[in-house]
Amino acid sequence: MCAFTYLRMNPELFKAENWGRFVGFVKKMGEGRDSHRCWEEVEREAEHFVHVTQPLVQEAAVALTH
Repeated sequence: MCAFTYLRMNPELFKAENWGRFVGFVKKMGEGRDSHRCWEEVEREAEHFVHVTQPLVQEAAVALTH
């Protein structure tokens, strides 16, 4: 994925469990078809990014509700 549109983003995406899934999805997409890692492994690695981006995610969620 080389670009992402924010037009369809909503506060639901920024809930912790949904954000984690989204980060994992983007990571898996970035690895391409040749990746043979299981979804659970990708989600575990995504947890680091979820933690690091938490302040930005909260800020975005607040901005979307106003």
